[in-house]
Amino acid sequence: MSEVRHIQSQRILSATGMKQADYVINPYRGCQFGCVYCYAQCTGFAQKQASPWGSFVDVKTNALQVLDRELKDKPCGRIMLGSVTEVYQEVEKTCEITRNVLERLVDTGCSVLILTKSDLITRDIDILKKFRDIMVCFTVNTTDNIVIRAFEKKSPPYERRRDAVIALHDAGIPVYIHTGPFLPYLTDPEAIMSDLSEYVQRFDFENLNLKMLPWQTLQEIVRTRFGHLLPQYQAIYSDESSFEEYWVSVRQILTGLGAKYERDTNIYFHPYDIFFPISVR
Repeated sequence: MSEVRHIQSQRILSATGMKQADYVINPYRGCQFGCVYCYAQCTGFAQKQASPWGSFVDVKTNALQVLDRELKDKPCGRIMLGSVTEVYQEVEKTCEITRNVLERLVDTGCSVLILTKSDLITRDIDILKKFRDIMVCFTVNTTDNIVIRAFEKKSPPYERRRDAVIALHDAGIPVYIHTGPFLPYLTDPEAIMSDLSEYVQRFDFENLNLKMLPWQTLQEIVRTRFGHLLPQYQAIYSDESSFEEYWVSVRQILTGLGAKYERDTNIYFHPYDIFFPISVR
């Protein structure tokens, strides 16, 4: 069970240089889902924690008061919810910080982008329907619950995510799928696209980032849970040419699937030199 801590935050609406948004709101710090590849565990805050990622979450109990103050001074823009936390993790069921933040934003005229992999978002469909400009980015990197559980300790299974995507679609709320990270030989992009293309506007794909998930950790997960794939993983990550060759082949597959299912397909594949600060051994 994760430790829930209640804190007072000095800032809620933070300016960002990301092209997807002008501001970000993170109602929580930390995340109870404990995904082993999560980039948020590499933030300065997370690195200073004595407890491992996934075992703690800070609730920003004064979020609404701070947001009300900040909205008076900042121009309206595009706001992203959940840049370094899961806004619909388990603690949201009782704390409802995300729900209350959304209620505050409805009448501001701001555009909202929500990042999540949780079906709890369906609880707030009544509020989401009130926004004139809203988008939900829903993470689905596999349809296989065995794979989900190997890399994401406490996140919802695929069936609940699928049901949430359909519910959002049926409510008229635009959704796109983020498949990140794409796990070699474990992510089946056609299974994802064939099952969800009817309900979403586009698919985004991002390859596995070994700066966030060290090779030693990845290798151990594959060895213990998917041992038959270990030689393939070792081959992909053995050197730059092997790495590039594999992801070029995946890109070709994804491009073809985008045409087949007639959906926009964005591919964000990071090069070898950025995400291999230490050579794979």
